[in-house]
Amino acid sequence: AVGAAGTAVSGCTSNKLADFLELSESARRAPSGEEKWVTSICGQCEGGCSIRVRTVGGRAVRIAGNPFYPLNRNGLCPTGLAGLQALYNPDRLRGPLKRVGKRGEGKWEPISWEEGIETAAKQLRDIRDRAEPHTVLFQSGDCSGLMGTLIDRFCRAYGTPNDVRKVSPDLESRALVGRCMHGQAVPFGYDFDNSNCILSFGSPLFEASISPVRMLRAYGYLRQERPGQKAKIIQIESRFSPTAAKADEWVPINPGTEGALALGIAYVLIREGLYDRSFVESHTFGFEDWEDAKGKTHLGFRKLVLQEYNVDAVARVTGVPVATVLRIAKDFATRRPAVALGQLTSTNALYSSMAIYALNA
Repeated sequence: AVGAAGTAVSGCTSNKLADFLELSESARRAPSGEEKWVTSICGQCEGGCSIRVRTVGGRAVRIAGNPFYPLNRNGLCPTGLAGLQALYNPDRLRGPLKRVGKRGEGKWEPISWEEGIETAAKQLRDIRDRAEPHTVLFQSGDCSGLMGTLIDRFCRAYGTPNDVRKVSPDLESRALVGRCMHGQAVPFGYDFDNSNCILSFGSPLFEASISPVRMLRAYGYLRQERPGQKAKIIQIESRFSPTAAKADEWVPINPGTEGALALGIAYVLIREGLYDRSFVESHTFGFEDWEDAKGKTHLGFRKLVLQEYNVDAVARVTGVPVATVLRIAKDFATRRPAVALGQLTSTNALYSSMAIYALNA
């Protein structure tokens, strides 16, 4: 009320406010017509939260979370709520553009979709008539639904092997770790709600996870809603990130040495017999020394860790004190069920991530 009165006194009318906010002409007008809610999926990030969009006269005026969707359950992050800003941004491209000046001059004119499609089709026909379809590159971003399959079929039918897609480096890295560790090139899904200890090696759980709303809901559940023992969150990271600030403990570490610390923790678990023997014996391979089909003996995980990654050596490499390594390992072993995960960007990220993932066994 005070804000409205102040606006009136200052002489700032709705039109002047629209000028100040640089709203487009369509955004200035109050919509009229039939009101209804449309259910969809948010496309602002890879999280895939379900949203409900309020439309008036066919125009979207509000975005809210879907209370019946298990991933976000009525929640929505600021990025998802800003979807209307992206939709009505006056600088948004509303259709195809044709360059009318020289390359680099930035001169463009709008054209119809029909003209844009015909222009692209003509160039593709000309290239194929010259028997050069292999010179065409199809570049795309993250594809959802059947779009990836459609692009793949188009490239094969046209005759180009150059199907280049921009994918999330984090998802790609974790999929590769999954392929190496258990033969499935898919990202991991963690049961955070039932974990008593979350050991995170640089994962941006609360600022840039794949599904921010899902992670923040899990954090609220672990902190306030879940009965009984509260989960302990340990963030191992070289910087004091938002996730480190929200964790129960932040462990500073020398950059790029997360894999060494993971193997140092494994050393304590193996040396003191704190690991799950039955699971390791029944569901893993390579823990003990083994022979291949040619009779050659290979070093097992147990012997490698005990020989190379004692806590003193790990402390020198990582900068993490010996007492801290011992305490983290014992917390991880005694607060079961526990989960270890990492999101690394160093040059040794693949092998470090494999070492971190092995702690779950």
